[in-house]
Amino acid sequence: MDPEIYQEYRAVVLAGGGSRRMGEDKSGVTLRGKPLLVWVEQALESTGMEWSVLRHDLIPGLGPLGGVLTAFHQDAEKPILFLSCDMPFLNRALLYSLVEASNEAKSSAFSVVSERIGFPFLVLPDQAAVVSDRLDAGRRSLSGLGKAIPSAFVAPKERDVWRFHNINSPHDLEMAKAYLNRLETDDFREFPECVE
Repeated sequence: MDPEIYQEYRAVVLAGGGSRRMGEDKSGVTLRGKPLLVWVEQALESTGMEWSVLRHDLIPGLGPLGGVLTAFHQDAEKPILFLSCDMPFLNRALLYSLVEASNEAKSSAFSVVSERIGFPFLVLPDQAAVVSDRLDAGRRSLSGLGKAIPSAFVAPKERDVWRFHNINSPHDLEMAKAYLNRLETDDFREFPECVE
């Protein structure tokens, strides 16, 4: 695909959650001495896409869809690739795969891991009204949004499933450290499935 296509998209890292299970702001939690948010930012920098970090939603407490609504309220010109601040192992290839799926299908695009729809995901500007309507109806499910709008679904190859590990709790953080240790010490071709 023409690299200039990626300039037609932008990315937003959602970093405004309550982090109740972690007990502190997840974006500042460190893995190998580097904040989780920095891991995600470095993956985005490698794509060449315009990106920003969203810490405060227009209406707090609505979960990821509240972040989607806020991001489109700020700028509804381009499709937006949404990432969570607690997924440090994503890479450029995985992010590009969502952009490519969206571009090919002319639709939004969602990651599907272990049959679950989740982050990262990409939403077209003309679907922002659907997000607003669903929130007004009390429907906050990200999976529900993926099913409610025209979407392409992108499943990673088995060898890449580990890259979707998200860190919601101290236990998840220890798992992430273990994955990195095993990468360094073993020829570790297949991670166990690590998405809850």
